[in-house]
Amino acid sequence: MKGISFLQSIRRKRQKLEEMKRRYREEENARQYLHGMDYGRARVSGGRVSTLDDEIERHAERLAWYAQEIGRAYLSYITDELTVYEVINEIPDEPCGLAFMTEYYLFNGDPRDMATRYHYSPGYIRAIIARGVKAFSKKFEEWNTPGGE
Repeated sequence: MKGISFLQSIRRKRQKLEEMKRRYREEENARQYLHGMDYGRARVSGGRVSTLDDEIERHAERLAWYAQEIGRAYLSYITDELTVYEVINEIPDEPCGLAFMTEYYLFNGDPRDMATRYHYSPGYIRAIIARGVKAFSKKFEEWNTPGGE
């Protein structure tokens, strides 16, 4: 895998993780609005009546599933994040580019926000990120090949 592909996959993992955490919070907030049987709906003959206990049980199962998936996603993300830091520690000559690259790929930074915060133009931020990616990719290729460590 090339360095840029690896960084892009980490960025996607981080976005997926944030989305799963958001859904977990929504599910947790929905707990406040659980209702028992809805008497306003027409009852289907032979169907199973859903009670508040059933709703609570389904809700608890969904929360448990989200918690388990978030845990798996964190483990995968952290493993890849550690790999990035191991590679970065072997690159002494591009600290600024690597710092911006890390903020962009590992922490889902937005170049416009970064430009505002650091008083640079978004284009210049992208150029600095590109320098960091170039240095990272070169070292990642060496690091990722057998006998390259």
